[in-house]
Amino acid sequence: MKIVGVLVARMTSSRLPGKPLMDFAGKTGLARHLERFSMVKGVDEVCLATSKDPKNQPLIQAAEDLGIRVYQGGDEDIVERFIGVGRMCGADAMVRVGCDKPLFSYELLEQSLCEYSGEDYIYFRSPLTPGLAHEILSLSALEKTHEHYRGTAIAQYIREHPQLFSIKPLQADPIFCRPEYRLALDIPEDYDLLKQVFEALDSEGSVVSAMDVLAFLDDNPELALINKYFEDKNCNVYSRNLDSRPVFSVVLGDDGKYVVHDRAGKIIQYDRFVEFVDDRKKWN
Repeated sequence: MKIVGVLVARMTSSRLPGKPLMDFAGKTGLARHLERFSMVKGVDEVCLATSKDPKNQPLIQAAEDLGIRVYQGGDEDIVERFIGVGRMCGADAMVRVGCDKPLFSYELLEQSLCEYSGEDYIYFRSPLTPGLAHEILSLSALEKTHEHYRGTAIAQYIREHPQLFSIKPLQADPIFCRPEYRLALDIPEDYDLLKQVFEALDSEGSVVSAMDVLAFLDDNPELALINKYFEDKNCNVYSRNLDSRPVFSVVLGDDGKYVVHDRAGKIIQYDRFVEFVDDRKKWN
């Protein structure tokens, strides 16, 4: 299988414009993401997936200077961007890392690549520290998704309809599960914290590990107060909370008959429901 790392980025973020090219101890955020991918075996190529907005030209130039290929697609249809990257590279599956995670855990990515065996979707169910996570999605699953969904939450349709896909949720070492810290880049306060982390821990020729970053925050807990009051987008909260919902729900309809719903509230025909139950390959 060919696995491609995909950095999703654009220069027109509403909360923090230009964030992919912000400076972190002498390197752009884009370069920081790329160096973390270089720590992992099993990723055959890394590409940038951005939109066709002319404002992204500095980002495209920076990616080309770093030697990575670029795909330009829809501004909000990120599923289409991933499909475009996958077809451009001949990928079987793609690692999704938004270009707002300059400290994403290459340790966790190494773990998921070791456990990946062609599933449609791999992700960590553990409550990871924001900014450390990634996802692996097959090209075929994304193509199927695009028939029904066109938006920014590329795994949302898969999580809403897990019975239609091969999914492998993973558990992470508790050391990476520190929700009291935030290492993602969405608002100016995030940049203030991340900049201080890089300035304190960056050393030429080495890539700081996520474990070292978390240990540094343990030693300097006041830094976590910088971006403590971040509020996530509703679509992200919705997608995360899907795991807590049952795959199927049986409800009493207005006509007095029982009806089967999936996670998204869509009615499932009874014979189709029985087929899912009987087909053990659909279940983990």
